[in-house]
Order: sequence, then structure tokens, then C-alpha cells
Amino acid sequence: MYANAGSDDIPVKPILSICIPTYNRSSALDSCLFSICSQLFWENLPLEIIISDNASSDDTESVAKKWAARFNQVRYYRNNENIGGTKNFWKVTEYVNTPFFWFMGDDGIFIPGTLRHVVDILLANPNTSLMILSGTNNRNDQTEPLNGMVSKQGCIVRAMDKNEFISSFDIQTLGSISCLLFSTEHWRKTGYNLQPQYSLYPQIRSVLEVAAMNGDLLFSNKYCSCVYRADHNTSEWYFDKAPVSIVVEFQWLRNYAKTLGFNMTIKGGLHNSNHMWKIKQWLRMLLSHPYYVPLYKEALTLEPNIFVRITMLLMLPITMVSPLARNILAKKHIKFPDSGNNTLYKSA
Repeated sequence: MYANAGSDDIPVKPILSICIPTYNRSSALDSCLFSICSQLFWENLPLEIIISDNASSDDTESVAKKWAARFNQVRYYRNNENIGGTKNFWKVTEYVNTPFFWFMGDDGIFIPGTLRHVVDILLANPNTSLMILSGTNNRNDQTEPLNGMVSKQGCIVRAMDKNEFISSFDIQTLGSISCLLFSTEHWRKTGYNLQPQYSLYPQIRSVLEVAAMNGDLLFSNKYCSCVYRADHNTSEWYFDKAPVSIVVEFQWLRNYAKTLGFNMTIKGGLHNSNHMWKIKQWLRMLLSHPYYVPLYKEALTLEPNIFVRITMLLMLPITMVSPLARNILAKKHIKFPDSGNNTLYKSA
């Protein structure tokens, strides 16, 4: 395992896999791999990059193979057919052979110095089971703790216990895959592949289960990545799943946390329903979801404009109690696992 194709550096055994599920975003993937490999070129770090291509129809394969030819830390796999976005997320983790792995969206960019920073943390904390990494995106949102966990002495804080850890991060933070680094051993003990295909944040189940196990729970307040969400694939992924999440999934996660032994009376984090954020997601769905937009166009015979958007704002209270989301759930046959019968994943 070498720093670059022409390097004479001594091979190092990787301890970290960067897992990138991708589909039809070759340009974004190219930028993502550049941000990783530009750091590997100068330093022989113990990590590898795993790409799981969900049968893309663009030039994703040629982009991935280009980087794999230059850097032998890059491993590329292609599905024979499109297995769905959620299953492709789980698929990429099945190729991991390292003690740790870090999810990264194909629309993410690694900030210079990030890889050395994270590797140093893992080398110093080999018992890490889960780490939350800070990031930002092109809308200037930030991932950060809610209760002031950031240490004034350094970049890393080890949570005092699982309840402090889980009460420090809300659903939006735990739902950002590029902020999640797992112990591979702990991850494979979870029910990561049991969440429905139309769950918006299926990885949060595993976050809860890993946090309930023995292991060190860490947080890095140093920005590690920047995520760009500017194409149609992200919007389609989000809006197709938003009704399920807002109506069913968020409450299910809170109930499931209770069955895992978390103290859900602590305010903040997952316990925080974050009503303003939830309303924001509903507004985004109302104004852009394909279930709605054709109705606008058909009714007004023109593209959605400010009048339509104001009308939808006025309709918000009615829509939030309407059977639309339940109908979508019925069409998709969504059934979440029974959160009341869990007997696994308890801390020893």
C-alpha cells in the first residue's frame, strides 16, 4: 500500500477505510477523490478508499478507475444493477477489511490536513467505537455539539457516557453520513441492514446501537469535510423519503433509543424534536417534491412562482395533518421494526 503509484515508501497496513457510495455523479466523485488523493500523494497514510458504484450510466467507472490506476489505495466496485441508494450504502461497508471506516458522500470534499488529523486520533484511541466528525456544506450549515462539549484544550473530546454523547447531537447531525466514523467490528454487530429502504436516515439505528455498546465515543470539533448538495440526485433522494422520516422515522428512533437503555429524559440531541427544522423540511417538500409540483403546473399552466409558494405556505397547517404522508407510506409498504422487542446491542 503506497502513497502514490510512483512512490518508494514502505507499505503501511491501513487502519481506516473511506467508504464512498456513488451513483451518476462522476464530476462530484472526481472532486472528492482529488481531495483525498492529493493528501495521500504527500504522505503515506494507513488508509484506503472504497467506492461502490450503484450501476451508474455516466462515466463514473472511468473516473474511479483513473484514480485507482494512480493510487493503489483506491478500490473500485460496481454493482451489476441499481440496488437502491440505501442498499448501496450498506454494500460499500461489506468491502471493509480495516478496523475503522468513515462514510463519505460522493459530493464531499476533504479539507487539507483532515486525513492525518483523523488517523492520529485513531492511533491514539484504538478503542474508539464511534466518532462524530465536524463538517460544513455549501449552505454554510455546521455540524457541532449542542451542549458545549468542545474542549478548550484540544480538538477531541471523549464523551463521559453514552447518554451525554447521544444528547449532544440531533437527528440532522447523526443523519449526515460524512460525519460518521465507525469501528468496523461494532458496526457489524448492528442491524444496519434492517431499516426500510425508504428510511431517510437508516444509519442512525446503527449509531444508537454502537453507542450502546462498550467503546470510546469521540467527537472532533475540527472541520474535516465540506459537502456540496447541488444536483437533482440529492433532491430526489431527500424528497422521496422526507414524508416517511417526519411522520414515522424520527419518533421511532426516539422510542428505539429507550429500548437500548438511553435516558431520553435528558433534553437536547436526539430527544430534541427540533420543531423549526422539521417545519423547514416540510416546507422544502411542499415547494419542491414531485408529488406537488405537477399539480402546480397543471393548475396554473406555468412554472411554480412566488404566488404558488405563498399559497403552499398558507396550506402548510392543513397539509401537516392531511393523509398524504400516510398514503405515501401505504404505497411504499413501509413498516419499521418493532422497537419494543429489542434484546440485542445492549452494553455489557
